[in-house]
Amino acid sequence: MIAFIGFQSFKNYKPNVYHKVKPFKSGGLALKNGDDATGGPYNTAECIDCHGGGSYAPTIQVNLFDSNMNNTSAYIPGDTYKVQLVISATSGSPAGYGMQAVALNNSNQQAGNFSSAISLNSQITSLSGRQYIEQNGYNVSGVFEYNWVAPTTGTGNVKIYGVGLAVNGSGTSGDSQSPYVIKTITESALSITDLNLKDRLKLYPNPSLGEIHIDLGMSYEKLNLTVTNTLGQIVLTKTESNTDNFSFSMEGKTGLYFATIYNNLGEQANIKFIVK
Repeated sequence: MIAFIGFQSFKNYKPNVYHKVKPFKSGGLALKNGDDATGGPYNTAECIDCHGGGSYAPTIQVNLFDSNMNNTSAYIPGDTYKVQLVISATSGSPAGYGMQAVALNNSNQQAGNFSSAISLNSQITSLSGRQYIEQNGYNVSGVFEYNWVAPTTGTGNVKIYGVGLAVNGSGTSGDSQSPYVIKTITESALSITDLNLKDRLKLYPNPSLGEIHIDLGMSYEKLNLTVTNTLGQIVLTKTESNTDNFSFSMEGKTGLYFATIYNNLGEQANIKFIVK
């Protein structure tokens, strides 16, 4: 009987009446109930199992920012990034937002490491060998941010599975779940990859204010250069003949870039550089 009364009291929760805290699910589904609601391969629940009946029609967006705050869809192994999830309502005015997400590799294992929560009412929960980022009480802004250390070289693509929630704050029905989202992040080249060029090629200065110089260590009959950004978009191409160096300008184009060099001997080198 005591257990039944306690359950009814929780079920009929009203703010500022019997309880001083929000219902337990606001503490995060992975932490409080051991469930994955991300829509990923380990999904065991849905937010609307406890948060339904609303008409906010929320959306969710996943962003990845590098150390220069460039929004990217690629990672360099071992580098630290900011994972940002933005939940917003397309209808009505919710009191706040919640979310849950997980980062997995191609084998559906934990990818990288969420080192810390940045935003308010955010937490990192360990569950079955995986890290879940989720709310800890609802977030009024709908912006959740976490520091994420990218996985080791050779991991390949990483997928972030996530879901958002818009709530009315009453502790009863009237909340809405977003569609599931999958953000795919590709692994980028880390450094010089061709062993024949590794000991000869030097790029400087790095970081640069815009002017880039590459010393090749020896002269080549023909050289091709391609520079791409973190989205894989080509921003510069250049061809030189009978030279042992490259120089080019990236002035005004701050961010992280990758230079790929091909010579007439069939060798290739990939180098990352930063423009401030």
